[in-house]
Amino acid sequence: MSDNKIDLSWDILSIILQNRDESLQPILQILCGRQMANSQKIRLALYDGHTIWKHCIVINDDEFCNELLTPFTVIRINKYRLVAKDDDVLVLLIEDLSIIKNGDIVNQKLTKDLEESMEIEKTFDLNKPSNVSIDPQMICPINVITPFYRTWTICAWVMSKSSFRSYSTDPSLDRHSVIDVIGVIHSVNKTTTTFLQQNQKVVIKRDLVIVDDTKTKTILTLSHEEAENFHGKPGQIIVVKGAVVIECQGKKLVAFGPSMIEPELPETELLKKWYQALSEQDHQQFSSLCRLPDQKTDETIQFTFIGNFVQKIEPESLQYSNVRCKIIRINRAENHFYKSCPCCSKKLSDDSEQYYCIHCDFKFNKFNWRMMLNIEIADWSGSIWLVAFYDLCEILLQKSIEELVKLYQDNIRCYRKLLIQKLLYHTFNFRIKSRRELYEGEYRIRHILESVLPDDDDKSIHETYIKSIKFLNENV
Repeated sequence: MSDNKIDLSWDILSIILQNRDESLQPILQILCGRQMANSQKIRLALYDGHTIWKHCIVINDDEFCNELLTPFTVIRINKYRLVAKDDDVLVLLIEDLSIIKNGDIVNQKLTKDLEESMEIEKTFDLNKPSNVSIDPQMICPINVITPFYRTWTICAWVMSKSSFRSYSTDPSLDRHSVIDVIGVIHSVNKTTTTFLQQNQKVVIKRDLVIVDDTKTKTILTLSHEEAENFHGKPGQIIVVKGAVVIECQGKKLVAFGPSMIEPELPETELLKKWYQALSEQDHQQFSSLCRLPDQKTDETIQFTFIGNFVQKIEPESLQYSNVRCKIIRINRAENHFYKSCPCCSKKLSDDSEQYYCIHCDFKFNKFNWRMMLNIEIADWSGSIWLVAFYDLCEILLQKSIEELVKLYQDNIRCYRKLLIQKLLYHTFNFRIKSRRELYEGEYRIRHILESVLPDDDDKSIHETYIKSIKFLNENV
């Protein structure tokens, strides 16, 4: 192979994928590479001159990390294996490779005919003057974009452009509808942390109340980095492309893509002038598509008794119950904390100096601390054990997980004292999720703490006592 010409293994990816052949050593080109979140793995889109395959993961990347993240780098794969995902898509796991030529030197997508590469370069002239600064190395082909990575840079023609919608028409839209929105930021809430039980992950969210010139308000929810790094202020204009309509106490919007503050659009200045001209009375006349955080509700939380709701749990169905109870027992402090996977948050197993995740099938040099409490709660009617996951542990103990781990490691006596002071024999209002599950041929009930409810007023407590007296009269 000459220094001036690099021959890719033409259409070798089709052979590998169709025949599931793991014996070849193909020469391929990297079109784009991205480091996987909270992982040492690198995800690649590889090209053989004919076929592009975007389901490629390098699991040993310490030596060539910079080269693998550089587009147009040419590599030889020395050892790999094929793994099928749940949707039967084959993933190419690369265990060993060598660099043939760095992408900075190649600086183009290689094809069988070099004239084709020249035409591609002429079509998208990245050296033309532009108001936007774009790094040519970060540009990726559209057909290799995946939802695995949140931010992509593409170079493309705009074939059509839709207009922004006023979201006052949301009531007529079905949930999961996707719309483009422009509005005025009316208020900005603090970030909140939510624990997703189904995939054991933490999601950071931030709710904004936005309004447009139809005098209609709704909640726009940002998540992940958008929520953490949001610096918009009330009175500024926000634009969201591809917001999703959801139903939760009304119609709300969720932004899954990036938002723009003060965009250079004709609507921006018009909306700003309209909002600045509003009086305090105008603000009070806004209609709302959903219940807002500052709106009071006359709904009273309905409480039940532990002995009452446990009897009503049906097999293989979820039941939610609100109870007023005391914590009477806590499991051993030695079992409160565990080392979790940086990717999936599942429990890791120690393997000498590294930590192994059975779910990701990968070894890590680092981990995240997680907390899980088993607590027994009781009222006059009975008692149950339930599980409290770490976001609710922080609420109950009024400290972060990092602070609790440090306290436990520095002085376990002080940690146990904190548990007694904050939890034992204190009265709480809990919302509990219960399920009757079949386990080893027998049904068992599992209770999970869903949320900590606010303290009730005297009237609500009085009503609960009246219900208790009536229940005792009827059953004793």
